[in-house]
Amino acid sequence: MKTAVVISAVLSISIGSIWVKRDIDAMLGDIVSSPFASINTVTPMGHEIKFSTTSTVQNLEINPDSVIASDVLSIWHNVTSSSICVRLKSGSRCPRPSLVGRLSGKTVAMLEWSMVKQFNSSDTVHCGSYSNAWIDRGIYFVELLIIHCNGFGVMALDDDVNWKDWLAYNFVNECLEDMFHNSIAANETYVWIPHDYNGSGDLAKGRWVLRDKYTPNYVPPQWISRRQPKNCRPDLYQYDITIPDQCIEPMNNSHVDRYEFQWRRTELLWMSEHLKQLKANIGLKLEPLEDNYIKEFTYGYHHKITSNVANSMNLTMVCLLGDLHSWFMLHTLYSFGLGHHFLYFKVHWTDPIDILKLIRASYHQHQCTSFVIGVGSWSIGARSERAFVNQREMNPLKKRPVLFKQFYEDMAKIVNDKSIYQLGNDVKIYLRNVYHIPLGDRTSICGAQKDLSSKDWRTTTVIDSYNYLIGKVVNEA
Repeated sequence: MKTAVVISAVLSISIGSIWVKRDIDAMLGDIVSSPFASINTVTPMGHEIKFSTTSTVQNLEINPDSVIASDVLSIWHNVTSSSICVRLKSGSRCPRPSLVGRLSGKTVAMLEWSMVKQFNSSDTVHCGSYSNAWIDRGIYFVELLIIHCNGFGVMALDDDVNWKDWLAYNFVNECLEDMFHNSIAANETYVWIPHDYNGSGDLAKGRWVLRDKYTPNYVPPQWISRRQPKNCRPDLYQYDITIPDQCIEPMNNSHVDRYEFQWRRTELLWMSEHLKQLKANIGLKLEPLEDNYIKEFTYGYHHKITSNVANSMNLTMVCLLGDLHSWFMLHTLYSFGLGHHFLYFKVHWTDPIDILKLIRASYHQHQCTSFVIGVGSWSIGARSERAFVNQREMNPLKKRPVLFKQFYEDMAKIVNDKSIYQLGNDVKIYLRNVYHIPLGDRTSICGAQKDLSSKDWRTTTVIDSYNYLIGKVVNEA
């Protein structure tokens, strides 16, 4: 029986946007309301802020330095629909942009965007919902970014775009909006979320939470997405010398260290029971579980164990196919001590012939039965030398990424290959999402006449679309 699973980005702070249709009236809400009770507090930068605890709508300030500031009519938080909305005027430069939104406070939640269709106005309204997230009541910092002026990613599928046309879209010359002026909301934009949300789907399984002691009236620091300016990539300076001054602030990512991952209790109990059984079977040394958090599990001999020994111990052999993130994942999985043996194979491209050949060889030579495939980053990265249809193009001026259609077809060929599942009934294929990277000087290169030899297409819009296709391939398998 064929088994394929997509590894969701639930463990990633930067979860990809999901575009869904929602109730129009609930999204738009009533822009005007009268507060009768309020919360008064001070931001980490010393500015006073006030929240109404009874109002259903909170108007938010527009960033005057945003690249689309002149097109934004209003931004508001609609408590009733659990969403943050942006209204763009008729005739705006970017009526259907690619947007990214994130709430950060006690927990972190990415907004799920949809365009709200209106019947009495030519303005466009885009709303990002947090109703599916697992978050607690409290004060949250809001970051709203425009990534591309043209929303050619998954958002376009919510706008009655033909699936085949969307899949065949050529995004090669799409330009990234100015990464230092792409924030739509003003500095220190905060919202009050009045009640808890339990989450749904994968987002209900776990979340990122503050390590610090927390109260509902706590005002978190601003979480500003990092940028990577020119001459700030590690390959351009030595790791053992001081990072250039112009790189320190835009590349700062220290706020991530203030969060740790929390599993839902039901997920944790399942893992706890699984690990207890493993301890009895193969003598794993486990650290005790504490509250809702997974602590470090020790699997001391994993570096020495061979595939033959692992097979004799009845351990599941897992092969990770990918590049650097798969290598990091290998060590993380070992540190959890899940009772499996892991092998890593470097794979860059989504070439189904090469990947299927490696799967067969790994099954016969290393007894691998589970395969975690994490490819796609090289297909749209700055080092990509692959042309549109399975051929290498070494001319840097003609270098192109793997478009949606080719990526979708490649991954479908891998997952749907019948010969792989005929190797044994225990064979499972897992497709891992493509990780996000910071916006930078390489992703900012654009234009049909530009030298694309160092262009990087790994923007949020493209990566989210790749991850959407990964999920679609698995669901259709």
